[in-house]
Amino acid sequence: MKKTRITAGIIVVLGIGIYLVAGSYSVLGIITAAFFAMLCMAFYTLAEGRKTEFVPYFPENGEKGQNIEGRIVVENHSWLPVFWCRCRLDWQNLLTGESGSEDFSFAVPSRRTTEIPVTVRTEYSGVCVLSIKKVEYTDPFVLFRRREKLEMKEEITVFPTIHEIPREMFEEESYNMESFRYSAERGGDDTGEVYQVRSYKEGDNLKQIHWKLTARLGDVTVREPGYPVSHAVMIFMETGYPGEFPDPDKMDRQISLTLSFLKALSDKQISCQLCFYDFTVNKARILQASNIEEFWQTAMLAVRAGRSNKGGSGLKKFMENAEDWQAGHYIYITAGNEIDEVEYLRESATVTVFDGNIDLRG
Repeated sequence: MKKTRITAGIIVVLGIGIYLVAGSYSVLGIITAAFFAMLCMAFYTLAEGRKTEFVPYFPENGEKGQNIEGRIVVENHSWLPVFWCRCRLDWQNLLTGESGSEDFSFAVPSRRTTEIPVTVRTEYSGVCVLSIKKVEYTDPFVLFRRREKLEMKEEITVFPTIHEIPREMFEEESYNMESFRYSAERGGDDTGEVYQVRSYKEGDNLKQIHWKLTARLGDVTVREPGYPVSHAVMIFMETGYPGEFPDPDKMDRQISLTLSFLKALSDKQISCQLCFYDFTVNKARILQASNIEEFWQTAMLAVRAGRSNKGGSGLKKFMENAEDWQAGHYIYITAGNEIDEVEYLRESATVTVFDGNIDLRG
């Protein structure tokens, strides 16, 4: 484009030189017409594309390792046709950092639309974000150009492969014991289970008084109800990796293992929760999947959860922000190494740790 403008400028300068030497009015007319045409092209470039809209059409979900087909519809609402426009589509997988780009050139007639077919392929699960940040318009002779910012963004959730959990990693009886049902650390309001027996305090329900023990000890004694642990198993997915993220393969294996475990427990009707800290919204999430619809909703949130390599671990942030969480068995799944905060979980229950080196593909 720069060369085109230089060439046009040289022609105009040569024309002026010829006119000065020859003194021909015909040459002057040609020069004037050329200058006027260039001026018109400059103004046209400033005006074209002002009422152009980019509308993306992509599926909400995709599969890793498969082509994701979509299109971008460019709508020209102006009477001025867009003779030549070009833009760059960038995409990035927020989970693994995988990225790519593709350049497009096209024209759009006045009051018409043009469709740009787009194919994206990512080898990993995660959230694939597609965006166009700027477009460039030019005149029919490619003499002038105008760049314009554009805020087009689309997200595609790419789900991981859900595998069968090997028998040696998954034993139903290990996650479904009755002893998991009540907390050993706090009282609650379930009168079917006694947390502890203690002296009466002001405000205690009179129905909780243990009359036989009161008569024996000579002090008013009450039964404090137990606190039911409604979910026997808590799967915790790590989302914080201080310093550096693990490699994409491990990040992909982690989310695959997490959701595979969640589905295996849910299919066997074992009470469980999926927990993680979402750094995008700075929120501790506690989710469950009692049916297939809830499973895919939970899977969507897990794949889209924000990860961070700044600050502390996701488990630490979760314990600092979550309320009322407890289980009889913890499954800690990370793409990196086991962290110190896991020892806190071991103080109250059994903990099983899986890392990103585990590949369920067999």
